[in-house]
Amino acid sequence: MKIIRLLFKQNKILNLLNSVIAIVLFLFLVALAVNMQQASLEVGAMKHFKDKNIYQISDDLVNEIEGEFFKKKYNYDKLNEFASMLEQSTAFQYYKANWQPIDVLDFKGDKVFGAYYESGDTEHFKKDDRGYHFVKSIQISKSVIPINNVQLIQGRFFDEDEYVLQENSIPIILGAEYSSIYKLGDEIKIEYYFKQFTGTVVGILQPSQKIVTTNRPELILDRYMIIPALSLPDAPSRLLKNATKYPIFFKASLLSRANGVILSELDPLAIRKVVGEIADKAVFDQFAIIGADGPIIQTLAQMTETNRMTLVFLSILLLLIAISALFVTLYMKTKKNVDTYKVLLISGATLEHVCKMLGFQFVMTYFIGSILPLLIILLLTNFSISILSVYILLVILFLIIVFTVSYVFAKKFFTKMDLVRELKG
Repeated sequence: MKIIRLLFKQNKILNLLNSVIAIVLFLFLVALAVNMQQASLEVGAMKHFKDKNIYQISDDLVNEIEGEFFKKKYNYDKLNEFASMLEQSTAFQYYKANWQPIDVLDFKGDKVFGAYYESGDTEHFKKDDRGYHFVKSIQISKSVIPINNVQLIQGRFFDEDEYVLQENSIPIILGAEYSSIYKLGDEIKIEYYFKQFTGTVVGILQPSQKIVTTNRPELILDRYMIIPALSLPDAPSRLLKNATKYPIFFKASLLSRANGVILSELDPLAIRKVVGEIADKAVFDQFAIIGADGPIIQTLAQMTETNRMTLVFLSILLLLIAISALFVTLYMKTKKNVDTYKVLLISGATLEHVCKMLGFQFVMTYFIGSILPLLIILLLTNFSISILSVYILLVILFLIIVFTVSYVFAKKFFTKMDLVRELKG
C-alpha cells in the first residue's frame, strides 16, 4: 500500500486527468447499463409479437343498433359469452390494452397526468361539489403483463381474482412518475365508466415501461394508472338489477372485453374460421375482424433487435475508447515515473511487484471514478436492482480489464527499456 500511496503522489495532474477520464467513462457505462436493461426488456416483449399476425375484433354495435341490442337482456349474456370464449381460447392469444381515462377524486398529482395533457387540454371538472381530475389510464387483460415483459419497482401485479368485478373495489398499478405522489396501500377514489370505485395501489412500475395497445404500437406507462379489464362474476342478465344504476358501466365493460386484439400465427382465413366457431357457440355475430397495425408492430419488433445490436456495437466502441485512454495515460505516467520505479527497485521491490502495484493504482482510480455514476443510478432509477446489477457487473468487468492491461503494459515497458540493466549502470 505504501508503494500505491507513493505512486498517487507522483504526477498529480496526470492522476487528476485519469480520474476525470474514469468518471466520464463510467457515466457512459451508466447510460449503457440503463439502455441495455431497457433494450433487453423490449426485445423480450417484442419476441411475442415477432412473426405473429395481429387482428382486431371490432363490434358492429353503433348508434341505434347498439340501443336495440341492449334492450334485450339475453344479448348481454351473448356478448359476455363471446368475450369469455375469446379470452379462454387456446388457438390464439387474446390481448386487451385499452386506453381509457378515469376520473380521480381529490387528485394529488400535477396536470401532466391529465388525460389530454399532451394535446394541450388540462381539463378539470367537479361533480357533487367535489373535485375530480380526468387522468390517463389503461385497462389491461391478464396477458398484457407477461407479453410486454413489464417490470415493477414496488409491490405486485394483479391477482387472478382481481380481473373479476368485486363490488366497489379495484386494484391500481401506477406508472413510475407516481412514485413520489402515492405509495403502496394508498386508496384512490375513482370513477370508471361512470361507476365509483375505491382503488388500492398494489404496485408501482419501473421507469420507461412500455406496452403495445389497441390505439398505439408503443405506449410509455410512466404517467398512467393501470387497472384490470374487469369481467363479470355472474351472467349479466342476473346482474341487470345493478345495470339500472350503472347502465354505462355494464355496457362499456362488455364492449371493451369483446373488442380486443388477437395474436396468432394463423392466417386470416384460419382466424376467421376459429373466431366464427366461437361466435356460433355464443350466438353473437355482430362484429368484424380487421388488421390492427400489424406491419407497424412488426417494424417495431425489428427496430428493437436493431437497437440491441447498436448497443452491442457501442459497448465495443466504448471499451476500445476506454482502453485507448488507459494506454495513453498509462504510457505518460509510466514514462514520467521511471526514476520512482528505480528507487523502488533499489529499495528491494521486485519488478513483478511494481507492475502489480501500478495496476492496482489504476484500478483504484477507476473504482473511485465509478462511485459518482453509481450514485446517479441510485437517484435516477429509484434503486432499481436490475439496472444496478448490470452496472456493477460492467464495472467489475472493466476493472479486471484495467488491471490486466496496466500490468501487461508495465511489464512489457520495463522489459523493453531493461530497467534492471540501467540500475547496474
